[in-house]
Amino acid sequence: MRYNFSILISSLKVVYGEQDGIKTGQVLLNYNEHEVSGTSVRDGSQTGTPVLTLLADKANYPVNLRFGVPKITSNEKIIMASTFHTVFAFSCQLSPQPGSSGIKAMDCGSYKFFCFQSPTGTKFICQTDTKVTDERAEAFLEKCYEIYSDYALKNPFYSLEMPIRADLFDIHLKSSIELVDRPLMRS
Repeated sequence: MRYNFSILISSLKVVYGEQDGIKTGQVLLNYNEHEVSGTSVRDGSQTGTPVLTLLADKANYPVNLRFGVPKITSNEKIIMASTFHTVFAFSCQLSPQPGSSGIKAMDCGSYKFFCFQSPTGTKFICQTDTKVTDERAEAFLEKCYEIYSDYALKNPFYSLEMPIRADLFDIHLKSSIELVDRPLMRS
């Protein structure tokens, strides 16, 4: 196993050496079934054990490592959404077609980004795996709008542009996400 790790924003990220389905940009998520938090393994100790120390010790081999796409923080979600909103607005104005509906999908190589703008102007966006088809993502976003209409807008305690705090909204949204994910897990 030859991977070149780099510590970026307190996580172990693969920066060189794609093989065995592990791609550049992925981070180490698990070490021998223990969650990796930043650069340490959550192994029950107070601060955790540094992963690079464990990997350097030959007595710890063989090891089971699981890599994946890094989890997005709340701040990163806000940055992505505000950037997308700006790009969406530019695309509507710069489109050669009058009355353009803006960006509906973006293929970003390792993931896809989809947008559905409701008749009220609210945008629903999702980031998906590359295996998700455009039709499935569009149907999912339309279902999200339906759930939003039923369980947020019709809720007398909900205020526009505030976080949605409704159990029925959460339940229906989770079931919709599971319906999108289920066919992907089989393939």
